[in-house]
Formats: sequence, structure tokens, C-alpha cells
Amino acid sequence: MPTFTLQAIAEKISAKIVGDPKKTITQVAPLYRATATELTYLAHNSYRKLLSNTSAGAVILKEENAKDCPTIALIVNNPELAFATIARLFEKKPEIKPGVHPTAVIDPSAEIHPTASIGALCVIGENVVIGEQTVLHPQVTVEQGVTIGQSCEIHAHASIYHDVTLKDRVVIESGAVIGRDGFGMAQHEGVFHRIPQLGSVIINNDVWIGANSCIDRGAIDNTVIETGVKIDNLVQIAHNVRIGAHTVIAGCTGIAGSTVIGKHCLVGGSTAIGDHLTICDKVILTGCAMVTSSIKTPGIYSSGTGLMPNRDWLRAVVRFKRPKRKSAEEAD
Repeated sequence: MPTFTLQAIAEKISAKIVGDPKKTITQVAPLYRATATELTYLAHNSYRKLLSNTSAGAVILKEENAKDCPTIALIVNNPELAFATIARLFEKKPEIKPGVHPTAVIDPSAEIHPTASIGALCVIGENVVIGEQTVLHPQVTVEQGVTIGQSCEIHAHASIYHDVTLKDRVVIESGAVIGRDGFGMAQHEGVFHRIPQLGSVIINNDVWIGANSCIDRGAIDNTVIETGVKIDNLVQIAHNVRIGAHTVIAGCTGIAGSTVIGKHCLVGGSTAIGDHLTICDKVILTGCAMVTSSIKTPGIYSSGTGLMPNRDWLRAVVRFKRPKRKSAEEAD
């Protein structure tokens, strides 16, 4: 394992050191169990009670908490971001070697950069383009006409349907499906008829897509995921949806067709968002929110209730349904 002095660590995160800069760190660990050679951090006040008893070799924290730190302090403005930066130094990843595994099935028309790595049992279709230093783990399927940029990583059993575009540094976790047909149906005399989905999916730079998430191709226009979006596991994004840059979507969320979500939004887990809606920039939707109309003003929005006994919940629902009482001024 690599080791680093606190001086070297501080330089990487622009931290002020209170203590010995020559101390050596061998690993990172949680605040409650870090040892004398390990680095930890304090980002939330809810964990502040653990600080005074920590045995860590050093703690990354804010200036306001430094006086309570019993060990070496690395003072920064954003401890969580600083810790994320340092944790990458200790990240264990299997070595990836460029080249094509002999069991991969690759159409002769595909263009694969020599620095790319294609794992066992991958299937790559006609006219696929794969950029430099991109990694396909075992059993990835890439259909015809797909373009994958530089430094992407696609994990085992992911499926990329035809004519999808992935730009640079996109990560797709295991089992994700990108570009399947959107759920478009036309009804006639009680029978549903499939509408051909003629659009595609465009995934922009630095997007992360979690395991078993699905992003449907557009009906006529494209489904678009903008730069820096992070999508958790088990998320469904329907056809023609557009997700704005640096928005984060937590697990088990469903977004119906042709909805547009703005930039820098936070979508809590198990949120349900209806179709043909527009959500502006910088909106936070708390977990289990149900969005049935467009949101035009930035802010925090919630729906549903926290868990309570069923009889209490039924009474609360009755109160929710009561018409608003008019004030004296409104009555006049």
C-alpha cells in the first residue's frame, strides 16, 4: 500500500496543518475507528461527538472544529470533498491491460483504439467506435453504430443499444441498459400498438450511471443526459427525457417521458416524476416525492409523509383533504 506524509496530503487539498507535517499516513478510515497511521474526516456536526475520542493520526475538518481535535488537524473549507480527493490515492482497482480478449466477438467494421481494453465474451457490433483508454469489462454488449469516447468504463453485463453516443469519462455500472425502446404506445379500440422509437440516447462527459438503471431511447428526438450527471442504481429514465448538468438522482427513482430536469438538482430516492413536466435548475426533491406538475422556482419540495401508525396516517390524510379555511380578510 502507498504511504504519504501529511505535508504531501495537505498540498493536494490546500489544507492548513496543525501538527507534525512529516507524519506518515498509510490508509483512510472512519472517524470512530481510525488508528494512529490512518486519516479520517469530519464533515457533519452529527459526528462531532466522536471527534474528541478519535485515535486517528490526522483529521480533515473545518476551522471551527479544529479546537476540539485531539490529534493533527488538516483544516479545509470542504472536508468531504477534500477526503474524496485523498481517498482516491488509496483506491484499490484491478490492473487493466489494453487489448482484446480472445473470446470477445467484434465485427470487423468496429474501430477500437489500441489503448482500449475489451474483456472476455464482449460482443461489439458493426461500425462501433471505442475511444482510447476505454474499458469494457466482461460480457458487455455494444450494438451497431454506438460511439464511445475516451476513458469510459462499462462494467459487466451492461447493454448499449444501437446508435447510442457516450462521450468521455462515462461510467456505466453492471446490468445497466442504455437505449432500449421507450415505452411508447398508441391505443385503438382497446388494443395498444407499439410506436417505433426513432431517437437515440446521448450521454455527455463525466456521467455515472448506476447498476441496473435503464435509460430509454427517444421516440423521435433524443434522450439526453448532460455533463456531470450522477444516476444511482435502479433508476428508470423514459424516452425523450433531458437531465441537466450536474444533477444527482438517487436509487429507485422513475422519470416519465419527455420531462426536462434542470441543472444542479438533487432527486431523492424513490421519487416519481410525471411526464411532459419541466423542473427548473437547483430544485431538491426529497425522498418519495411525487411530482405531478412542473416546478418553476428553485427550492426544496416534498410530498408523502413519514412513517406512522396506519390509524394516525388515515387521520392525517383526512386533514390534508379538508378545504383551506378562509381568513377574515379573505371572507370580507
